[in-house]
Amino acid sequence: MITRRKWIGMMAGAGALTALSSPGRRFLEKIVHDNVRNDLFRPQLHETRNYVQINFYGAPSRLSFDSILKPFDDSLFVSHPFVANRISSQDRYDFTKVKLEYGTEKINGLNLPYLWGETIPGVNGNTHRLSELLENSLFIRGCRLDFEGHPLNGIQQISPVQGGLSLNGLIGDQSKSFISSVSVGSNPVARAFRSEKSLLLEVPPGESNYAEYILKPFLLEDVDSLFSDGRLPAAFDEIAKTYPSEFKDIVELRKQSLKYFQKNIDKFTHEFAQLQAKYTELIHLAIETNTTYNIQSPAFPLQVSGKKSIKDILGPFSIEEKFFPDLDMQAFIKSGEFNYWAQEFALCEFLLVNNICQSVLICPPRETGDLITSCVSGKAYHFQHIEEMFDAKANVTSLKLKAGSELEKLNQTFPMDAHDTGIVFDILTTKQFFRAISTCLYELISQLKKTKIGDKTLFDETIIHLASEFDRNPSTDGYGSSHLHNSNPTSIFSGCLKGPSLIGNIYAGTLKKNDDEYYGTIGVGAPVKELGTPIKIGNISSTLSTLLRVKPIVKRDPPLIDEKTYRSVVERAQNIEGVS
Repeated sequence: MITRRKWIGMMAGAGALTALSSPGRRFLEKIVHDNVRNDLFRPQLHETRNYVQINFYGAPSRLSFDSILKPFDDSLFVSHPFVANRISSQDRYDFTKVKLEYGTEKINGLNLPYLWGETIPGVNGNTHRLSELLENSLFIRGCRLDFEGHPLNGIQQISPVQGGLSLNGLIGDQSKSFISSVSVGSNPVARAFRSEKSLLLEVPPGESNYAEYILKPFLLEDVDSLFSDGRLPAAFDEIAKTYPSEFKDIVELRKQSLKYFQKNIDKFTHEFAQLQAKYTELIHLAIETNTTYNIQSPAFPLQVSGKKSIKDILGPFSIEEKFFPDLDMQAFIKSGEFNYWAQEFALCEFLLVNNICQSVLICPPRETGDLITSCVSGKAYHFQHIEEMFDAKANVTSLKLKAGSELEKLNQTFPMDAHDTGIVFDILTTKQFFRAISTCLYELISQLKKTKIGDKTLFDETIIHLASEFDRNPSTDGYGSSHLHNSNPTSIFSGCLKGPSLIGNIYAGTLKKNDDEYYGTIGVGAPVKELGTPIKIGNISSTLSTLLRVKPIVKRDPPLIDEKTYRSVVERAQNIEGVS
């Protein structure tokens, strides 16, 4: 891997300039070869397709987005009380009673999470149906992973064999772009890059302008000084030997090429700022136009029938054992901030449309990411502030605040890794998160569609892969969720796909709990006839390799699509009775 500081050093070193994998070498080849044709920054057909992985490291629940549990009307579906993506009602007299459901919208014959039926904001006041993205989509469900934790499962989304080659490394090895591969994020997925001869440029998440960071080595204030010691001209001369004899004045060509590139960088840095502002505004609009059932949290004193614990009663409305009484929960969520994703989507559009890089990985800036940060509350109580009393005669549990308990003012962050997030908060936050992500995704795809490459579009030549470590296994009391490594949803979008398509079998579950506490339909992978096993991460990686036109990393695990038609080669997605 390579930092910008090392990269700048490589630009000045003769050895690096003559190394095939050097960004400096790539840079020189591009300006000599492409400047004459005047298409230095126009998208071109490459051996491989472009690859964008949008990774939600931290594993938020995917029920609001692409966890497709009841795809067809005849699919067996066993309801789990806390497998839900929508709040349909709340008892007006007892706020602890809410009705939850797994809401779907039928689109092109598939029952998809209801978000896909919504309208999302676009630029210049336009609106769009999110379902338009389904025309070029492939959903894969029921992938069972061999590990349980975040790091290894996250790494497998980009590098399916531990320590082996990565998808972005394969693309980088064949890329002829200025930069072979770029990643943003600070977690095991971002660090999983492995290649045979190319390099990864890592962008620190804290940078205020990603494009400026990437292009800074090319901001050449004094072009002539680069030739003073003779090393850079020598590298130019070596490259020029492979080009036609009409390159008479290589010295003039190299100077003009560098100046031409510098001129465009000035334009690029301004353009990137506009892209970042565009995606920032789209996220803002997606949040402001997000509608959901208006939920009010309970207030003290509180009584419910039966013998129940504090967590049983308040857990669905709590996070990290903190409860917010008498709260407009939707307004609370909307008060939060998205601290990233706008610049990340801007970077994807910038690099692809300007033909600067073919492989971009974006993921959260810390080990497990956040859905939303800085939700402001004027009042919150920790569970330890609350007293629980049970009246056996009346069969009533009462909750009240302990004497001396004081309100806490909080800026609450909602993590993706929702071990201690109540189901009501989880539904509200994940819906808002994926609505914002989907809005950015729609805009990115729209721009790729508008960018022509001969008789194709840039979207035809790009694979967008949405991934995370696994889905979630909800608790039995509505408070929190655990990792579900036996369910790993994957979504892929590309102009080369005709969708919506769904691949993968899952177990429909049972009404009884089992040793793994799996019951109801939660997405656990079931065997696929043609494979003889549930889908593996190797099958997903091979499927992506087929679409990307690169060699498979896991040769023993075949792709799930035909290499020519990109249609499924396995049976229609089924829900199979049972849990394992």
